[in-house]
Amino acid sequence: MLEKLLTKFEDELFALEKAEMTLQANYDMLAQQLTASIKDAKQDIDTKTAAKAQRLEDAAAAKGDLETTVAGKMEDEKTLSDTKSECYNRSDEFEKNQVTRKGEIEAITKAMEILSSPAVSGNAEKHLPSLAQTATALLQVDVSEHNIGTRQRVVTFLQSKAQKIGSRYLLLVASRAAGDPFKKVKKND
Repeated sequence: MLEKLLTKFEDELFALEKAEMTLQANYDMLAQQLTASIKDAKQDIDTKTAAKAQRLEDAAAAKGDLETTVAGKMEDEKTLSDTKSECYNRSDEFEKNQVTRKGEIEAITKAMEILSSPAVSGNAEKHLPSLAQTATALLQVDVSEHNIGTRQRVVTFLQSKAQKIGSRYLLLVASRAAGDPFKKVKKND
C-alpha cells in the first residue's frame, strides 16, 4: 500500500512539476511579450513625440509665413486701391481737360473769326500784336544770367493769365519758361 501511495505521490509530484513548468513557461512567454510590448510602446512614444515637435515647428513656420503673406496682401491691396484711385482721378482730370480744351478751341476759333472779319481786320493789326510776334518775343527771351529778371516777369505774367482764364496749358508753358532750358548742357564750375 505504501508503494502504491509512493507511486501515486510520485505521479502527482511529476504532474505538479509538469504543471509548474508549463506555468513557468507561460509566465516567461507572457513576461517576454509584455517586455517587447513596453519596448514597442516606448519607441512609439518617442516617434510620436518627435513627430509632434516637428509638426509644432512646421505650424509655427506656417503661421509666420501666413502673417508675412497677409501683410504683403494688405500692402498689395492698398497699392491697388491707390492705383485705381489715381487712375480714376486722372481719367476725371482728362475729361475735364477735354472740356477745357474744347472751350479754348472754340474761343480761339471765335477770336480768329472776329479778327478776320472785315469790320476789325485793319484795327486788329494796328492795335494788337500778332500771335507770331508774341510767340517770337517769348522765344527770344535771353536765358543768360543778366536776363533772369525778364524771364521771371514773363513767368509771372503767364501764370497770372493762366489762373485768370483757367488754362492748364499756360501754366505748363509758365513752368517750362521758369526752368533753364540749357541746364543739362551747361558745365557746373
